Parts: sequence; C-alpha cells; structure tokens
Amino acid sequence: MGLTKVFNRTANNIAWLNGAQFDSLTEHRADVWRVNINLALVRLADFKMILRADEIARASRYVQAKDSNRFIVSRGALRHILGVYLSRPPASIELVEGVNKKPEIYNPANTGLYYNVSHSGDWILIAVARSEIGVDIEFINPVFDFNDVMSDIFMPGELAFVNELDPAERFFTLWTRKEALAKATGQGLDENFMSIPALDGEHTIDDTDAPSVGNWQVTSFDMDQHHIASLACNLDVSETRFWNINFNKAR
Repeated sequence: MGLTKVFNRTANNIAWLNGAQFDSLTEHRADVWRVNINLALVRLADFKMILRADEIARASRYVQAKDSNRFIVSRGALRHILGVYLSRPPASIELVEGVNKKPEIYNPANTGLYYNVSHSGDWILIAVARSEIGVDIEFINPVFDFNDVMSDIFMPGELAFVNELDPAERFFTLWTRKEALAKATGQGLDENFMSIPALDGEHTIDDTDAPSVGNWQVTSFDMDQHHIASLACNLDVSETRFWNINFNKAR
C-alpha cells in the first residue's frame, strides 16, 4: 500500500482556443475539447460515415432521435480528434473497454494517447493526454435534491462546505472532481467514492482509493453559467489547453 497525493483547484477565466490552431500534444500537456451538440448537427452525416458497424447499431437502438444524434456526434467528434493526434484515418482507430469498462484506444500504452469523454445537456467534453485522464461535466441543477445522497458520497468537511454557501454549485463542483478522478483511475463510482478528496488544496490518501502511478491534479472550471466541469490528470501535466472544435474541418 502506498500514498497518493491529490491537488484540487479551480481555474478561472479559461480561454477556449480555435481548434484550427491546434499543435502537438507533449507529455506535459492535456487538451480539453468542447463540442456543442446543436452546432455539430451540421456534421451529423459526416460523423456517421466514420463510425464502425457496432457504433451505428448502438446509435440505432436509442428510442429518441436526440439521444441517437448525441451519440453519433460524440463518437464522431472523438474519432476526428483522435485521428488528428494519431495521424490516422478516424474510422481506423479501435476503441475498446479497459478496467471497469473505461473507454480507451486499443493498447493505449503503445499509442501513447489516453482520452475521456463526458456530456451534459448540449455539451460534450473530450479530454486527451499522454497519460491517464478523466473529465466530468454536470448541469448545475438548482432543484436537484442532493441532500438525499450527500451523506453517501461526501466526507464531513465536504458536507460542511456544500451547506455553507451556494449549495447547488458547490455540490456539483465536488461531484465532478470525484467523478473525474474516479474515471481517470479506472475506478467504478461505487468504489471508495466517498474517500476521493474533493475540497480545494492538497490531500494525501491511500492509493487503494485512487490507484495510480504518480500523483493527481484535479482542476474545476465553469463550462458556462449553467455547467461545471472538472479535469483529472497526472501531476506531471503542467499545461492544460481548451479547444473549440472546428465544424468546417476535421477538427
């Protein structure tokens, strides 16, 4: 058993860059791409063309068209983005399930590329790095009765923090931090979820609670005034870039 450090923080006033200006991804960088589903619908047919047969079948199983479209946009945008990093045709990239069904590129250690995806409402976030990464976005729902679940997922200090001020925003900030780190480490949400630290600052925990090689940083940011997101990546990552996908090109 070892110890893992987790550093939690909030990034304010982040700048979303034009995806057409994208350049190389080094081991010390993490990239976050945002995709607006409504804007991306103009590329729906193009995205569908690069999906594999099992992905097309999965999209067809959704009862509502909006859910099917969201899946096609999410998977199509992901394939386009990964194709840019790997310099490969998007349709040729093999996506598989890893530990706890965490989606990953086949044999990620050989490709040197890791990703994670989250969506809420009209937004999709795709995070990419040269090491394990996790991302989560949530709608700040002011009428969600989170009091029924807080005692099951938050430690006492976190409960006090949520109840102190702006409870809805604070609840979803802490939730996204826990979920982003759980996704980065390949944990299921039922595995030691409460013990994942979510308050600002530095924390030290047993690596059974966040199994990893190295330490973690978790950064929260406002997606817009209604959505909060968090990104979990290795502490060796010293730069995070935020990109808007360009719907007129492959990026």
